Amino acid sequence: MSEILTSKKFFSILVTICFVQVIASLSISAQVATQDEPPADVAPPPLRLISKDEQKMLDSENDIKKRVKVSLGLMDARLLKAEKLNTEESFKESLNELASFQALLDNTLKFLIQRDTGNDKIDKRFMDFEIYLRKQIPRLEIIRREMPEKYAYYVGRIMKDVREARAKAVEPLFSNTVVSETKKNEN
Repeated sequence: MSEILTSKKFFSILVTICFVQVIASLSISAQVATQDEPPADVAPPPLRLISKDEQKMLDSENDIKKRVKVSLGLMDARLLKAEKLNTEESFKESLNELASFQALLDNTLKFLIQRDTGNDKIDKRFMDFEIYLRKQIPRLEIIRREMPEKYAYYVGRIMKDVREARAKAVEPLFSNTVVSETKKNEN
């Protein structure tokens, strides 16, 4: 008889644990759904700006390879400065540098997409861009971890944008290898 009571207690404890886990998972999924909204105490968003000098450098390059090389150099300089400012605990200035990094990222991706003709030269530039971005995620993660919560939110957003830019950069590399269902049916 005592074994039955023990098994009933065990069963009720197990049901209670499962119930708590379900409630906790619903709470976590609700938090994930609202992550796009910044927390209440977060710092104001930084402005995505490219300096006039940087824009002149970019505009002066007509060759795609050289333009991408200049862009990546400028992005790296911004990221290095952001890392330095972060170690000096100048978090707002570091965030401003990262916003400029993001502006250069957006500018470079837009430039590559506009010049995409499907040839191997532009595909190589997309690969260079994607490889560069892949290496930056760990650097951004280190910055994010060292920043106070009120600044780290935007670094997380920048990391998300870098991942999305990587995905957009590899899309043109595979656009000619996928055969649509309508083309398969026509043959």
